[in-house]
Parts: sequence; C-alpha cells; structure tokens
Amino acid sequence: MGLRAKVERKKGGKPREEKVKGKKVVAESKEDFLKTVEGLKKEFEGIMVLSGDIDGDIFNASFIIRKGDVVGATCEYLGTPIQGDDAMKAIENKLAGSKGGMELFQFDEGDIDLAVEQNKNAILEKPLSLSSTGLKVKYLMDKWVASKKDSREGVNILNIPQISGGRKRFNLLELAKTQDPFKRKTGTVYDKLVESKESGGAGFTNLMAGLGAKSSMEDMERLKKKRARDLESEQRIGKIKTKSAEKSKKTVVGGEKVHTPIDRLLELVRKRKKIKIDERLAKTLGVKRSQIEEWAIILEDHNLVELHYSAIGDSEIRALE
Repeated sequence: MGLRAKVERKKGGKPREEKVKGKKVVAESKEDFLKTVEGLKKEFEGIMVLSGDIDGDIFNASFIIRKGDVVGATCEYLGTPIQGDDAMKAIENKLAGSKGGMELFQFDEGDIDLAVEQNKNAILEKPLSLSSTGLKVKYLMDKWVASKKDSREGVNILNIPQISGGRKRFNLLELAKTQDPFKRKTGTVYDKLVESKESGGAGFTNLMAGLGAKSSMEDMERLKKKRARDLESEQRIGKIKTKSAEKSKKTVVGGEKVHTPIDRLLELVRKRKKIKIDERLAKTLGVKRSQIEEWAIILEDHNLVELHYSAIGDSEIRALE
C-alpha cells in the first residue's frame, strides 16, 4: 500500500485506486549506460522490457526488478502470453542467444510494492537473481548512431508510453506489448534511440542495449540448410565434392599421419569425446570458426560425429560411441 492510501485510510476515507508511476531511463553516454547497467544489480527498482525477433517472429518480454532480483515476468511469443514462472522458463529457453532491444522504466519510491500487488499473476514463486538469467547486456549506441550518420532515413521517433497510461491499474504484459522493436536491414533488432518529444524528452539518446551474441544454434541451422542445398545441387550434376567418409575414418582410426585440418578435428573429437566450437579450437586448427562449423556438419552427414546445439554458449561436437 502506498503512502497516499495509508494516509487516507487513517483519516477514515476510502483509499483511491493508486497508479504506478515511473520514468523512462535514458543514458547520454557510454559511462552513464554502464553505470545504469551496474545499478540493475543493486538499487534499481522498476521494469525491464525486452523486445526483438526470433526467426522473424516478434517477441515481447518484461521483468519486474527489485534491487537485482527478478520478482515478476511476462512473455509473449507467437501470439501466446505467458506469465510468472512459466514466462521465466520461456524467456530462458527462447531468448537465450538472441538479440534484441532493452528499455528500463524506474518506479517512483515505494511503487514496487504496488506493481507487485497489481500483477500477481506475473510474480515468480521465488525471486531470481538478474545475473543468473544469462542475459548479456551490450552497449550498441555508438554503432547505431554511426550507421545513421549519413543515412537519409533520419531519426526514428519512439512514442514512450506512460506506465500509468491513463489506466487505473498497471499491467506488465500490456507495457511489454506497447514496445515497437526496430528491425534493421541486417536482421538485428534494436530499440529506437530517441525519446519522443511528446513524452517530455528533449531528444535525449535512449538507453540502448542488446542481448548477447548471435545465436550459435541459428548459425548452425543456417549452415546445415546451406550444406543440404549444396549436396542436393552436387548430386543433380553427379559431382559430389565432399571427402569420402571412409577415407577420413581410416586416416584417424588407422593411426596414420593426419594430413588435413578436418582429420585433425575428427581426431580431437574422438580423443576428448566432446569439444566446443569456439575461438580456441579455431586457433588450434588454424582456421576460422565458421569453417569448423561447416566441417562438423560434413562429419555429422557421414555419421562420424553428433552435433549438439546450445541456445546459450557454444555448440559441441560429440564423438559417436
């Protein structure tokens, strides 16, 4: 219960329906941004809204954050709204590894309790540390501004909704759905960076963040589809160019000298049982990471290894028993 309601109750009057109030957090410099992100783990009380794109489908998610802990969550994906612990699971499963935009709304003092009271369906059974969600926050403002410097498109204006929004009750899911992700030509989803003049801002740069690196699962699926198309094309013209699986197998199992990097990759996998596709492995083999991913798909096609995709972190190549 807020201070106004307590005072009115003491006076014997009927407390009025209170509204959650909050202001949009803006960062005018990289230093300000980093300070704000650090504050999320400590004193921040408010809403984090995430928006973006998974395989062309828009997602919206939001957290109620109290001093470094997520106490409530909502998620909407493929037209399905989810709240509470189920939403948290969906966010961890679907958003991990994807990119998107982030906005923050900071509550007025004491309004966190009111927000929790008005969004009971979204409250988690147990608070979850924001650090344990696996979200990776990146500063992308400089990159976005640079890309727009010589553009004729001009600046995109984002209409900032008031948290109270004229409604008697504040709905966490509705707030998330009002956000309008901006999809660049590259396919990466960003927030629009300028606060609407109508909302009282003076064109200040909006807080900008991204969620992690490009999904390794997405990369591997893309490579796998490309590999399938290449094989189909090669088979049509009768010119299969891939190495013989038997030859690769004999090179390693027979203990002969390894002549190619793909043979060395297979040998490493069989020796260690499983190995991550990362920069360290690329350096060991002296090739690019993308090349290792293509080799891994070739080896899997020949039933020499298994690929295990990870939504969080690097994918693995595992030896077959």
